Amino acid sequence: MDDNVKSVLHKVIQLSKQNEEFDKELRRALNIVPSAKLSSSDSEKRILNIEKYLGLDYLLDSQTSVIDYSFVSDINVRIQLISDNREMQRFRFGTRYHKIDFEECCRYTMLQGEMLLNYYYYNKGENISKIVDYIKRFNSHVTISEKIVSLTEISFNVKMWAFKNEVDFDKSIGLLWDYIRNTRNSISHRSIEKEEFQIKKYRERLLSMNMPLNENGEVNYYKLTEGSQEMNLYKNMINNTDEYRKYRYFLWLKREPYDDLNKSLMCLVEQVQQNISK
Repeated sequence: MDDNVKSVLHKVIQLSKQNEEFDKELRRALNIVPSAKLSSSDSEKRILNIEKYLGLDYLLDSQTSVIDYSFVSDINVRIQLISDNREMQRFRFGTRYHKIDFEECCRYTMLQGEMLLNYYYYNKGENISKIVDYIKRFNSHVTISEKIVSLTEISFNVKMWAFKNEVDFDKSIGLLWDYIRNTRNSISHRSIEKEEFQIKKYRERLLSMNMPLNENGEVNYYKLTEGSQEMNLYKNMINNTDEYRKYRYFLWLKREPYDDLNKSLMCLVEQVQQNISK
């Protein structure tokens, strides 16, 4: 059976289960005698929920994309970007057999980010050698094997670092892409690091050092006095340490900030679009 037909059938079945009047008319149209009377309690609320679900699912199918990829001239790349963006939104809203899943949203955000950077760099060189030279212009400390034959062999982190240096990418957006990449890697490699790292225990450690914390749990740097014991502790024992970086990342992951994913994509798309022809 065609996938589109399956989707319509699924929606009809769901509607018939939750809307007594619709179920009755459907059975009448198909000459099916109902075996028992269905409950009509909360039917109005159910109808509203169904309309919301169907409307959202239709919106995801009918619109081009939440992100505007119309500037991408390669039709295959553009179609894939739009497809991945739709999947990302389905995991955001739980439509089309998808459950709401932040980590899967991160995975599809990364797929778009990787494709955008590959598309950008493919347009910056005639062959892989020239592309590597271009990347090294803005990421001079990186070592890239001379044996590579494809841009996909160069890590996302290497390409993103070069891109950030080239276009003066916002640091906060760069950090979000690090978080998104970490999340994608953790589900791809079935990492258990987040179970091993205890947010509560590390937060108690920060409080024991008299660190002022924001509502999200991070150290409020602006409440520290320059030259104070707390400021020295922050600079020398907290900031830029692996533990504090992990702590901030897992706080972010626990919040599941879906808006950060769209914000990261929109910023990357804007910069790629503005700089790809330069």
